[in-house]
Amino acid sequence: MSLADAAAAMESKFWGGYRVARAARINDGGSLTLISGFLSERPSATAVLQGAINAALEALARGLALELAPVRVNAVSPGMIETPIWDDLPREKRREMFESTAAELPVRKIGQPDDIAKAVLFLMTTNLRDRVHGSRGRRRGHSVGSRRRSCANRIQNEIHCFAQILPVRGGV
Repeated sequence: MSLADAAAAMESKFWGGYRVARAARINDGGSLTLISGFLSERPSATAVLQGAINAALEALARGLALELAPVRVNAVSPGMIETPIWDDLPREKRREMFESTAAELPVRKIGQPDDIAKAVLFLMTTNLRDRVHGSRGRRRGHSVGSRRRSCANRIQNEIHCFAQILPVRGGV
């Protein structure tokens, strides 16, 4: 990757999130949710920069949670999501990749963009900080989350099998 392409990636994903956090006027008790990605936890030799950008976004979310309190700040870290980003792969390779990854996930399917949108909407519209706790964990190499008993297993499957809700102080 050229330095110009690396700078453009950082500009878009990291600095874009930073600028939104600075420009947005969020009411007390409101919410800001950033999107990172699984490469922050599981780096790839072919996606080093993307992993670093995602890790930087997660650190930004933790810092913003302290700075912007009582605004709730969360980061959602999606796993593999079936989006057009994979369209450069030949159809058969893409299908094999999705199937092998799905076989290792608790819900046995690859996430869809709508799954992540629902997770973000859930975090932005539900103030459950006393009842829902995002956490980090590993299960056979894939990120999973744990929840307190009051959270339905259905929500855990919908959110955590596709995206890890990172434990950000003041979030959720």
